[in-house]
Amino acid sequence: MKRRKRRTWRPAHQPTILEKPPDDRVPVPVHLESRRTVDLKQILLAGARGDRTPTLEVGWLSMYSFYALSLSQTGRARLYLLVGPDGEHWLTDQKLELGPGDGGALVANRYFRYAYVAVRPVPPAREVLVQVWLQGQV
Repeated sequence: MKRRKRRTWRPAHQPTILEKPPDDRVPVPVHLESRRTVDLKQILLAGARGDRTPTLEVGWLSMYSFYALSLSQTGRARLYLLVGPDGEHWLTDQKLELGPGDGGALVANRYFRYAYVAVRPVPPAREVLVQVWLQGQV
């Protein structure tokens, strides 16, 4: 019986990316396994008073963004990305409106240490169900 040669496969989650330096030198390999990431997910049920994610400390992330997906069959949702320096004082950085089944991204334009996403139904008398992800990279 003939033995098969064993193949080794590179794991899909550890690709090597060649970054091209700005001065056209030889590309430099960058291994994604050396980068740490954050991936959080939460489902929010917003009634007349709305709902929000917990306050998240994002200042230690080099980049981050939120993705929101409306799980409601009817009704629209208005989302707000709020950022602040101390977890008590807030500035509305981004707004997004989602229809049934719609998705969209909220990316902060300003750097602050803390952030959260608030959800309000449109009109306020309805309830909406929204799934929110936070993804970031250290």
